[in-house]
Amino acid sequence: MSADRLTPTVLHADGEVPDGLLEAFWAYERALGTDDVAELDRLFAPGPHTLRGDAAGLLVGHAQIAAFRSSRVVTAHGWEAGLSASLAAGLACFLGDEDLSRADCAVITLVDLPELRPAAVRRVLGSAPCARSLRRAVYDDAPGHPVVVGRDHWAPLLRQVDRAGGDRGAGPDLRRAGSEPVDCTDLGGGCDVDSPPRG
Repeated sequence: MSADRLTPTVLHADGEVPDGLLEAFWAYERALGTDDVAELDRLFAPGPHTLRGDAAGLLVGHAQIAAFRSSRVVTAHGWEAGLSASLAAGLACFLGDEDLSRADCAVITLVDLPELRPAAVRRVLGSAPCARSLRRAVYDDAPGHPVVVGRDHWAPLLRQVDRAGGDRGAGPDLRRAGSEPVDCTDLGGGCDVDSPPRG
């Protein structure tokens, strides 16, 4: 619906529309429509008491809202060829995005790990993640997720994953590059769940 056909009605105790409210409303609508993250960040009041809520829940404070807004949705074209296509799409996004390319590292995991613990992500990240980081969770000595891949490894890993293709993923490349194993056995949550539970 175009802006000239939509006229919001604002009720206010004294019958007046607060100064700047409609301008802020339309600025927010434009920023949403164009995915202008910087403008969306600007439109939310700074500080720890700003709220943003929707059906998924409530975000408290400008920092949480900004973190939510900075997330990216990446479409993995050719995903049906195997998980290498999804990993390659994610790595290419990091390498090709001006903001993301400045990150020290990426945390990689799978969508079919419903019991993955945030504590496992924190443990694999370690106390000082950096551009040289290459660490992988292990459960009962078996490699798993999450995997922390420092920026220095993104381009080489993308080349190797692209070349290999299929459902191979990055496991062999991580082993060859000497990824550091991080034991997460005590945390659990490392089992792939590829189909819904029966019953």
